[in-house]
Amino acid sequence: MGLSHSLNRTVQNIDTLSSRDRVISTWRVPIKTQTGFPGDYTFDPALHTTLRPKALKIAARHLNTFFGCYRPSILETFAGNGIATNIMRRHFTNTTMWVSTDIDNFACNEQLDAVQAVAKYGDTCNALLMVCPPRNRTNYYPHAVVGDFGDYYSCIDFIEKRGHRGGYIIAIGRMFNSDFSCGMREFLVTHPKLELKSQVVLSNDVICEDNPVAEELLIFSF
Repeated sequence: MGLSHSLNRTVQNIDTLSSRDRVISTWRVPIKTQTGFPGDYTFDPALHTTLRPKALKIAARHLNTFFGCYRPSILETFAGNGIATNIMRRHFTNTTMWVSTDIDNFACNEQLDAVQAVAKYGDTCNALLMVCPPRNRTNYYPHAVVGDFGDYYSCIDFIEKRGHRGGYIIAIGRMFNSDFSCGMREFLVTHPKLELKSQVVLSNDVICEDNPVAEELLIFSF
């Protein structure tokens, strides 16, 4: 079946709606539009995080505490222009290495989509970090063709590639609202090989009375 443009594509049904290769073949580098602020772009989650610096600092410091003396090697996907990366690295310091990647060619990271990044670095890095990956576009961002379900496919690949060696998946963002593929939170929480080790609400805003926006940090091990 061809790529579906229905509004109910989730990680729970994408594999029945369209083949993985067909979805990945639609991935593009997003078109940038200057906003008037030097070095900044329009508020597209593929380009930089919507998380506030304070929330990122809280997440980074919690990661330091969580890992303690253990020093993970980080593979960051969807790193964008590095705003979130720079904040995280200043406060999450007990790592052995940190590889930042993005589908776009920002100078601050290696140009790889999420699946390519796991294929290249999944053996070397034992922790997959995702900060505000873009929501699948037909559900939320119809203007952004930036890597639908890349978070889903890369997590599947990372778990498989690490195998018996195990590893960690670290997810940061607004998983109920504007970040991550639809259904991604449920996929991670219910995955039989993943164990939710830590959950932190970084902030909890309200867009409107019926639409709270929780910025979360979730740490899974396998």
